[in-house]
Amino acid sequence: MSAQTILSATCLLADSAKPRGGRRAAASGRTGFPGWRAAAATLALLLACTFGPRDAGAEADPPLLAQSGDVLAVSVLEDTTLDREARVDASGRIMLPRLGSIAVAGLDLDQVREAVEGALRAQDIILEPTVIVEFAAYRRIYVDGVVAAPGAVAYEPGLTVRKAVALAGGLARSEETNGVPPEELMKLNAQWRASSFAMLEVQSRIGRLKAELDGRRDVPAETAADPAVPPASANEIQSLDRGLLAGSLDLHDKEQVHMKDLLGLTDFLLGVLQEQARYLERERTLQQKEVSSARALAEKGAMPLTRLSALEREEARLGRDILELKAYIARSQQDKETLAYELAATDRKRKVKLESDLRDAVIERTKLEQEAELLTSQILAKGISLTDANRLEEVEPVLRIHRDTDGREETVVAEMSTPLRPGDVLEVSYRTLVDTKTAELGQ
Repeated sequence: MSAQTILSATCLLADSAKPRGGRRAAASGRTGFPGWRAAAATLALLLACTFGPRDAGAEADPPLLAQSGDVLAVSVLEDTTLDREARVDASGRIMLPRLGSIAVAGLDLDQVREAVEGALRAQDIILEPTVIVEFAAYRRIYVDGVVAAPGAVAYEPGLTVRKAVALAGGLARSEETNGVPPEELMKLNAQWRASSFAMLEVQSRIGRLKAELDGRRDVPAETAADPAVPPASANEIQSLDRGLLAGSLDLHDKEQVHMKDLLGLTDFLLGVLQEQARYLERERTLQQKEVSSARALAEKGAMPLTRLSALEREEARLGRDILELKAYIARSQQDKETLAYELAATDRKRKVKLESDLRDAVIERTKLEQEAELLTSQILAKGISLTDANRLEEVEPVLRIHRDTDGREETVVAEMSTPLRPGDVLEVSYRTLVDTKTAELGQ
C-alpha cells in the first residue's frame, strides 16, 4: 500500500466522519463525532510505521527546507476552503486564505505544518486543526558551463549531477579541447593508454623470453618506461615477468637434474648388470671344464652318470641365466639411450617453444607499433599535439555546486553521483592536468 493511498483514505474517512457545519463547530471549539479523529490518528500512525525509517543505522539525507521559489501545497482537513498551493515569495513567506502571510523560509515541512496549525489556533479559526503540507513544485536548479544547453532544469527528488548534465544536453565542446568533443577526447586518451599498456606488456614479455633463452635471471628493459602507463602498473608487469622467468628457469633446472639423476641411476644399474654378466661367464667357463672332466671320468666308469647329469644341468642353468641377464642389459642400455635422448630433446623442445613465443611476441609488437602509428595519425588529425612523452593530455570535467545554506552561499566540489537539492547551481568546466606535463592541446 503506497503512502498516497493511505493519505487519501485518511482524508476520505475524515471528511465522511466529521460533523456537518464544520466551520461553526470548529469555531465553537466542539470536535463533533469523536471517532473520526481516532481513525485519522490510527491511519496516521499506520502511515508512520509503514513508511518510517527501516534502518536505524542508515544515514538519512537532511530534510528539504522551503525557500523562495518553492510551491507548497497546504491542506486543512477540517476546512477544505483553506487549501491552497502557495509559492514562497522573495521575502520567504506564503499567503493563505483567512490566515494571511506566514513566514516559512528555512523551515522543513513539519515546521511549516506547525506554523500553519499555530496560526489557525492563534486566530481562533480551528482549535484542533489537522494540516498536511507538501512540496507542489520545487525551485529549479541551474546548470552552467560546458554543457550543450545551459539553463534551468526542473528538480525532482533523486536528481544527481549526472542526470542534470544529461538533461542539459550532456557535456559540450570546450575551447581547451580544440573543438574536439570531450567524450571523444577521453576515448582517444583511453585508447592511447591501452595501446601504451599493451606495448609495455609485450616489451617486457620479449625481454623475459630472451633472458630465458640465454639462461639469464634478469629481465632487461626493452624500452624506457612509458609515462602513459602508471609506474605502479609498469612495475607490476615487470615484477610478474621476473617471477615467471625465475619460476620457469627453476622448473627447467629441476627437470634437468631429475633426468640426469635417472640417467646416472640407469648407467649404474647397467654397470652392475654387466659386471654380473662377466661373473656368470667366468662361472660358466669353469662349469664347462668341470663337465668335460666329468664326462671323461664317466666314460672310464670312474664317475656315476647321475653326477654327470647334475653337472650338465648346472651348466644349462648358467647358460639360461646369462641369456636373461643379457636381455636385462639390453633393456637397460635402451633405457639409458632413451633418457639421454629425452634429456637433450627436452632442452631442444624448450628452446624451440621459447623461440616460437618470442617470434609471436615480436610480431605482436610490430602490430602494436602499426596501431600506435594509426592512432597517432588520428590524434594529430584532430588537431591535438603530442609531447615527447607520447601521451594525451587528460581533460576531465570539474563539477561544482553553489548552494544557499542558511542564507550563505557555499561551494561543494561534486562528482557525477552527487545528489542535487532544489535551487542548486551546477557549474561544469574542464580542468587540464597541467601538473602531469604530458600533452598540450591546440598549442
